[in-house]
Amino acid sequence: MKYEIHWVRVSLRVGLVAFLAVALSGCAAFAPVSKAPQRTDAVVLHELESIPGVSSVQLFGGVEGLPGRNSSGASLVLEPGYANDRSMLLDYVLKLLWSQDDVEPNVMVMVTMRSGDATAVPLDLIADGRALGLTNNDPVDFGIRSGQMTAHYGQWPGAAPTLPATLASSPPSASPTP
Repeated sequence: MKYEIHWVRVSLRVGLVAFLAVALSGCAAFAPVSKAPQRTDAVVLHELESIPGVSSVQLFGGVEGLPGRNSSGASLVLEPGYANDRSMLLDYVLKLLWSQDDVEPNVMVMVTMRSGDATAVPLDLIADGRALGLTNNDPVDFGIRSGQMTAHYGQWPGAAPTLPATLASSPPSASPTP
């Protein structure tokens, strides 16, 4: 009986030491492996600036209220008379923003477009979004909640999109209507 109690005490001590060793090591064996971003904001910015008919781009985003709640967005200035399909451009911009893997936009992804210069009135993108099957009621900042982005574009980060051929060439500018 004396040896049984001693054996139980030894087993408890060994178990406690093993538990403390794992706890104090920070459970490194169970921690997820973090990887460096492959598609940074800088890559997305470069791809947006490379679109024919887009004269300037500004990326924005960050913490939305509480820590861990992030949004992402882009503001594009289109050349005057931009004549390419705006809904296709909106789709491509949303895919690019969803494909970056720096920080997950788990609240919202927003896009603003202006024609001419950065001080121009933002273009109303509601109809362009509806053509894509996306809903938004703000004509200034076209914002899509992360749940709708996931339903439409898949899990974050999305695949890196290819510039559609219709956006890759710059058509003649649309003639202003009298």
